[in-house]
Amino acid sequence: MPMYDYGCETCGTKALNEIRRIADRDTDPPTCGLCAQPMKRQWTIGTSGAFQDDIPGGILIHNAICNPDGTPKRYYSKSEIHKAAAKAGYYNHVEHVPSPGSDKNRFGHTTRWY
Repeated sequence: MPMYDYGCETCGTKALNEIRRIADRDTDPPTCGLCAQPMKRQWTIGTSGAFQDDIPGGILIHNAICNPDGTPKRYYSKSEIHKAAAKAGYYNHVEHVPSPGSDKNRFGHTTRWY
């Protein structure tokens, strides 16, 4: 059975990865556990939903994209970190460097990262 994300438009509660029958996904939406209102299906952003964007508990960043006064800043999603880095002029650079004589395919085995 497929999984869907639902959100409550009244209080903002989210229900992620609800397992629903395809026939019931729109006709019988789950109710919010907080305000008992019916929830609406949300569009999932990303490719397949295999990788979660959120970082439970957050991550404390001490360098580069910290607070303006230099104190560490906590981020709760990977997209939030990406936006802050782009705004500050930083980007993630990873380059595949194959070993001499190995497969030159860009998807080959990587022994060294920059």
